[in-house]
Amino acid sequence: MVNKDRPMAAHPYKSYRYPNRYGGWIHAGAMTAEEALKELRRCTEAPVTVAQLQMWDGTAWIRAEAPQ
Repeated sequence: MVNKDRPMAAHPYKSYRYPNRYGGWIHAGAMTAEEALKELRRCTEAPVTVAQLQMWDGTAWIRAEAPQ
């Protein structure tokens, strides 16, 4: 498992990741998907949408749910 495949956030935060334009990932630790999107928007000039946001569920990366 390479580093990009592992969660990066410390407890109690959840690990989120978003694809960047270079084929890698931008990682964010946040309590909610909404907070993660806010942090990710600070890290890139590209548009950030929930459709490409992934969240670590404890065993694998899954699609994050849209903020409510």
